[in-house]
Amino acid sequence: MEGLLHADDLVVPADSLPFASSLEGWRDWLRREGIVPGTPFLISPVFEYDVVLNGFFLSAQMAGMSRRTLERYAGNLAAFLTFLLVARDGRSWRDASEADHLAYLAWRRRDAAGPRVEGATWDREVAAVSQFYR
Repeated sequence: MEGLLHADDLVVPADSLPFASSLEGWRDWLRREGIVPGTPFLISPVFEYDVVLNGFFLSAQMAGMSRRTLERYAGNLAAFLTFLLVARDGRSWRDASEADHLAYLAWRRRDAAGPRVEGATWDREVAAVSQFYR
């Protein structure tokens, strides 16, 4: 997916921004943590990093997947989480219910105002979200 930012793509700003000092040593941290270059991550709209959520991309089940597959999983998961936030009253992924998943299905596939994705696209998306929740 074009436009996805990976941890290894980050650069430390040249200007002295308030948060720039917290970025020093991040490449060493990535190496120490064993985070493979190209591993995607998701952040909230207020720039919060959820360790548990992003641990999914570091899990054994994801370890053997290609970078492209990881990017697709990240995009599919981000789409569902954005739906929860925007259309389900700011709901967290931790609080998602079966009703939220059914509402997502209705919006993605059937709602005239929704994207009306094809079956194969939906199958891929729901597989990614289901894998995350497993």
